[in-house]
Amino acid sequence: MTDRINHRLYQLDVLERNTELRQVACWAAKQTYSRLEKWRFIVTHIQENAHDPDIHRFCYHAREEMKGAACGAAVIGMRVSPASANSVMACMACTRADPLESAEQAIEHIIRWHEAVMETEDTAIFEQHIEDKLDAVWKRISR
Repeated sequence: MTDRINHRLYQLDVLERNTELRQVACWAAKQTYSRLEKWRFIVTHIQENAHDPDIHRFCYHAREEMKGAACGAAVIGMRVSPASANSVMACMACTRADPLESAEQAIEHIIRWHEAVMETEDTAIFEQHIEDKLDAVWKRISR
């Protein structure tokens, strides 16, 4: 992950922009085009309701529900199918209690997902795409 991505996430955290951090995490997870329909629903729900003060309860229950699949993805999937495993882990990251950790981990997993899926693509170009998204979020809240 680039310094610029880390810096933008840190800025959002310092300003306590938890809604935006959760939305960035969900945006990141959606970049992996997860085929798991139920997980897609969970990520979309978190993204659309990130402003709700009770979203942490939903995240907790979703995390409990996803735990088994995420453990399997982390233990076995990273060797067998790193793209799918990182997609699962990016979705799981959206449910973390801390919005900054959620965004950081989701972005880490989509970068790894990208490396597994797009073997011929330059990771720096994909990281630039993430930086552009974070810059757009920053500009929107800085007005």
